[in-house]
Amino acid sequence: MTQDAGDGIEGGRDLVGAMSDQFSAAHGNLGLRYALLISTTSFVAGGVAFLMSARKARTNVAKAASF
Repeated sequence: MTQDAGDGIEGGRDLVGAMSDQFSAAHGNLGLRYALLISTTSFVAGGVAFLMSARKARTNVAKAASF
């Protein structure tokens, strides 16, 4: 592995590859498709969670400032 891309990018690539290998055993050529679908879905879910926490952070900062 190279270090120029960062551990987060490499970790995701390795995780998708491992999931693809596991899914390919059960689903054949569709294994990569399922692995990419899961990684994309988790990316979107993470983005939604980030936006929800950002909204809460604003109110928490306002509460802490008035404390």
